[in-house]
Amino acid sequence: MTSKSVRRNRLKWFFKKHLIIYGAIFLFLIFVFITASKSTSVFLVVSEGMEARASVVMNDADVGELSYYFTQNGIDNDGVVQSGKYENYIIGRYTYVLSPQLPICLPLQGAICVRVSEIITGIDGELSQDKIAEADATTRVPPDWDSGEYDVYLVNQDGVWKIDRIQPVYLYPKAEEND
Repeated sequence: MTSKSVRRNRLKWFFKKHLIIYGAIFLFLIFVFITASKSTSVFLVVSEGMEARASVVMNDADVGELSYYFTQNGIDNDGVVQSGKYENYIIGRYTYVLSPQLPICLPLQGAICVRVSEIITGIDGELSQDKIAEADATTRVPPDWDSGEYDVYLVNQDGVWKIDRIQPVYLYPKAEEND
């Protein structure tokens, strides 16, 4: 073997080695980008979807507004949305705090569960005028929200993440009011 062929083989090996290294780095960066993109999408759907759910329930708004964030199964089987707990009340304001855990959603993942802490306090409202006559004095104040930790299950439908189920994990104790 001549020195020229040895140099040529070394040069080929040099290019092959660097092509493999840079190709692996490129594929890794694509993997990280897709994972971050999907995780961000899940985070936004959970954050905005849970806030929209609270708004629809508190303001007795059209449940159809939730179809952007929820599957039909998620809307139909959500006890809070279906309860009508606040339908007789006019809610002026409330304090909403949601703390979702950061989801890690891999590129081929079709479903994910995200643990969230949802707290709604300071519900300021009153019984609507047409319901005051039939209510007694204890029901004029809106009921407390069931604040707590929830597992929010999402599915990927046609390339879009949607909330499919919300399951309570731990409900926070209600604050006792001292009279």
